[in-house]
Amino acid sequence: MTAPQSRSRRASWRRRAPSLVLWLALVACGGVSGKTAGRPAPEQPAQSAQRRTPPQRPDPDRFRLGLPQDDTAFDYDVADHHDDPAPTLDGIPPVTRAVARALQPYLEVRRARLVGVSPGAKRMLVLTRTSETTQVHEVDGPLGMRRQVTFGAEPVEQVAYLPGGTRALSYRRDAGGDENHQIFLLDLESRGTRRLSDGKSRHGPFRWSSTGQLAFTSTARSGRDTALHSYDLRSGESQVVAELSGRWVVLGWSSDAKRLLMQESRFADESTVHVVEVDTGEMTAIAPLVANTSIRRAWFAKRPGFVYVLSDRDRDFAGVFEVDLATLQWRLITPDRPWDVEEAATSSDGRRLVFSLNEHGYSKVYLKDLMTGRQRRLALPEGVVSGLRFVDRDRKLAFTATTPTDPEDVYLFDLGTGALRRWTESELGGLPRGGFVVPELVQARSFDGLEIPALLYRPPGDGPFPVLFWMHGGPEGQARPAFDPIIQYFASARGIAVLAPNVRGSSGYGKRFMGLDDGLRRHDAVADVGALLDYVDGREDLDSSRVGIHGASYGGFMVLASLVAYPKRFVAGSDVVGMSDLVSFLESTGAYRRGVRRGEYGDERDPKVREYLASISPLTHVKRIRSALLVAHGENDPRVALSEAEQIVSAVRKNGAEAWFFVGRSEGHSFRRRRTRDTFYRVMAEFFERHLLQRTALGLETEKP
Repeated sequence: MTAPQSRSRRASWRRRAPSLVLWLALVACGGVSGKTAGRPAPEQPAQSAQRRTPPQRPDPDRFRLGLPQDDTAFDYDVADHHDDPAPTLDGIPPVTRAVARALQPYLEVRRARLVGVSPGAKRMLVLTRTSETTQVHEVDGPLGMRRQVTFGAEPVEQVAYLPGGTRALSYRRDAGGDENHQIFLLDLESRGTRRLSDGKSRHGPFRWSSTGQLAFTSTARSGRDTALHSYDLRSGESQVVAELSGRWVVLGWSSDAKRLLMQESRFADESTVHVVEVDTGEMTAIAPLVANTSIRRAWFAKRPGFVYVLSDRDRDFAGVFEVDLATLQWRLITPDRPWDVEEAATSSDGRRLVFSLNEHGYSKVYLKDLMTGRQRRLALPEGVVSGLRFVDRDRKLAFTATTPTDPEDVYLFDLGTGALRRWTESELGGLPRGGFVVPELVQARSFDGLEIPALLYRPPGDGPFPVLFWMHGGPEGQARPAFDPIIQYFASARGIAVLAPNVRGSSGYGKRFMGLDDGLRRHDAVADVGALLDYVDGREDLDSSRVGIHGASYGGFMVLASLVAYPKRFVAGSDVVGMSDLVSFLESTGAYRRGVRRGEYGDERDPKVREYLASISPLTHVKRIRSALLVAHGENDPRVALSEAEQIVSAVRKNGAEAWFFVGRSEGHSFRRRRTRDTFYRVMAEFFERHLLQRTALGLETEKP
């Protein structure tokens, strides 16, 4: 062998070594064999593997995992398969061709969300849909081709590169909307796939350490309580680090992989963070778990012995604090302003902090020098920014952004030059980018003087326009100026003004505002809807005789409660996966989340609370519902049982009112299959077309207040 040949073979070996090491690890774990290399292996529990050299680079996504949220927004990235079961349409008339044709381009809109960045920011992982379902794609450069790397009938929930490079990744997904998420390992070269979880329990977000250890939580023990697990990529062995009571989420590893940060949450506004010694399982809370105080995110600082936390401790609005673990002294490092810090991250050298303020739903992003205290606002898109992270040796920021007129896309911002580069440009279904409605911020004064903010999507023209209230879920959610193709369909294509309010109990306006609907004050939020109806009645360009309301999850409850409270002021309501009886809802919701929901709505086991919850439940006063009603639900919903929909539809029909009933088969708390989603939105478009735009012809006139 000649010297050049020898050098060439050594170079080839160096290029192939990282992939070969991972391949050997997968072989030893049972994920790939000599007979099946290059094809996905059967999904099965993890076994032991031979040791290998530990990888060196941690995944940079260390700040996005926080308080568990009830995400009730319906994705417009969904699955579509020929064998998907058709939804059940009960009492629903055919959708007219004109409505279906007008809506179709809005159903073709796509989006891309950043989920991972390679070392040097040469490659990014995004979640998007180019064919049938939301999957992981790799993008090799600005506006480069999106290469799909995961496939399957179920959408991917979370993804990250494995430590050490870009040759493998891990991801999380459930089946049929059951929310029992499983964790998988994928070698991008051999295509070997390995399930690392048990295949049946609920698994929370996972975190990789720099040395190849995977931390995640599982409800395998009881279906309710959480256990912290650690999986070692080198040995293939998994162990229980700690058995816990309640609801916990893994936030991140220390740089030496000896400690973890874990968030414990009792209620939506009550959470704290613990430092976990991985070898012993010993846990130390950095703050007590007390009422009306939350630590939403936390990550280890570059300086040993310190952590950064995003918290509303002793404040109405959340800020970033530096915490000394030795003394537990807290120091605020973001400005003291009347807006929540919603995201934050530090540079790898610990010198700079990037953070975003949520100002009436708009993300205002700032860069702060932690050495000098100087800060400046960054010129990023005017909308909602998420997933902020330093990349390319801290010289750039990668993130996802959406505006009212642009879907979510991935961007890279150069901190030195101020240049903003788009990495993805999502398709708009053939719709022109200049044809969408930009909302205006409006406010209505409620019964107690509280100002209720809302986003008003007013169609072009003089009006008066029919109005569609758009209620967010949560209830700790927020209506924000993010692109929603269905809102744009109603506002820009059908001339219906969409009003998206943030009634009391919404997030983004401080924890006092968020707590104003808790417990025995639940019905005050419904009174806020009445104030917004008065606001509509006072505008000449809005038609208060043609008002509808739509909402999902808690928003669905608000729909039903509003139809009960204001039977003469709404002509139609669309309730999606909503609660019709708060008592039966709490008794039937998933065990893993029942305690958190009792903290929000009240404990139905208390006779006085039970009496109050029954008194404000829409089912109790169902005879007051006289407007047309559309109810939609997923048959496998683990959060709000299908029975909540069945009982309200039955009661409304018994009283002689109109009720359309839509059931998504093999769906949970959202409609993720394209057949289900498209059918539902066509039905919803037809429903409001008939009742907001064609009322006179259909004989549906109602009394004006």
